[in-house]
Amino acid sequence: MPQTILIIDDSPAVHALIAARLKEEPVTLHFASSGREGLELAARLSPDLILLDMEMPHQDGLDVCRQLKSDELLINTPVIFLVGAGSGSERLRGLDAGAVDYVSKPIEAAELRARVRAGLRMKFMTDLLTTKAQIDALTGLWNRRYFEQRLDAEISLTNRASRPLSVLILDLDEFRLINDRGGLPTGDEVLRRTAHLLIESVRNEDVVCRFGGDEFAIIAPNVGAGAEVLAERLRNTIASPQFFSGARPVKLTTSIGVSITSNHADARIVNTALDAVRRAKESGRNRVEATTVAPSINIAVQKPAA
Repeated sequence: MPQTILIIDDSPAVHALIAARLKEEPVTLHFASSGREGLELAARLSPDLILLDMEMPHQDGLDVCRQLKSDELLINTPVIFLVGAGSGSERLRGLDAGAVDYVSKPIEAAELRARVRAGLRMKFMTDLLTTKAQIDALTGLWNRRYFEQRLDAEISLTNRASRPLSVLILDLDEFRLINDRGGLPTGDEVLRRTAHLLIESVRNEDVVCRFGGDEFAIIAPNVGAGAEVLAERLRNTIASPQFFSGARPVKLTTSIGVSITSNHADARIVNTALDAVRRAKESGRNRVEATTVAPSINIAVQKPAA
């Protein structure tokens, strides 16, 4: 898949020149003619690299770069400044503002391609390291850190689109006994096979994470009452006899807490699911408990006039 480059420069001639210089590169180019337009496009596209003109009317490149680096979604996007020849002080100021490199004008083809390739390699490696930091090493699922980041994004989308959102928390029942009887290797294999079952049993758009220890979490976008049906299916799948320690079957069940919102979500959705898991455990395990979270309503109380 081609990487994406955003060029922010007020000159159409520079746009055309860069397009010609990079036409053989496996990249997709987008263009903005002002700092404001560039910031809007960057927020929408999340490009892999930004080429930014240092001198533009209304808003110069330094200010644009600082705003880009203040956005947590764009902070790791490499910025390469386009600067006039001989402007040494501007280059230093650009690097201080967060840029990783610069290209001198007039733009020379070989220099542009070399610096663009280096910037794109940097972005690829940064993305790779970020992804690895969000994956659970044992199960290969997304980890708790990713769960929290993704949930924040799904809550925002749910509230903008007025659509339902559900969270499922699964806690394997008496998992400590499995470790005690079969040893840690057996426990690890049960966790890995549970992760595989969950991935195979949900939709592509559902997000399956290892929540911690023997707990798993699923974010189910655009799912309301159907989340309870999904939870029951997962409970039955995990309880079926398919886990073995050597030739001996391992009995495994799970308690599942489901938190459902209709068209507005907030951070309570996780705590509600955890409370539901606790109720399922206290009610005998191997069961599903579901709760619908009502939107929080802030009522302003008007004080009487003094």
